[in-house]
Amino acid sequence: NEAGVPSVPNVLGRARSFEGLISLARGAGLGDDLVVQTPYGDSGQTTFFIASEADWDEHRDGLVDEHLKVMKRISCREAAIEGVITRHGTLVGPLMTELTGFPELTPYGGGWCGNDVFAAALSEEHRRQARAFTQQMGERLRQEGYRGYFELDFLADMDTGDMWLGELN
Repeated sequence: NEAGVPSVPNVLGRARSFEGLISLARGAGLGDDLVVQTPYGDSGQTTFFIASEADWDEHRDGLVDEHLKVMKRISCREAAIEGVITRHGTLVGPLMTELTGFPELTPYGGGWCGNDVFAAALSEEHRRQARAFTQQMGERLRQEGYRGYFELDFLADMDTGDMWLGELN
């Protein structure tokens, strides 16, 4: 956020029950159809889609007493972009679509298995935003003293047209 790169509307907190999760989400104006993430894990193994108490019950053991990032669920297309921070500034690569959920390529459903360059997956405006946001993030990281490679995952909301930061690697 300090870099001017917005994230999907979210709130951080803990929940011991489905009611606690919904209260946390509603307090932040996120609604009841949620994406919940825990802080550490492997490609898709810490992301949960919770829209009902049955969904909560199915994943309860992995969520109770964890630090949670609770997000509004959006209809999105995912993309990634790589950058490198040098002493001269930030160089930005091409926008790539993310390949996820191919069971023949990952040991579990929803797992990430690589990126593919497919420019037409997102609009020209989304591609422009992703490049600008990557440049902004690189410059913010450079202010912190970071030099080297980084990768940003973006989520393009297909309903609103908004472009959101998914994560920084």
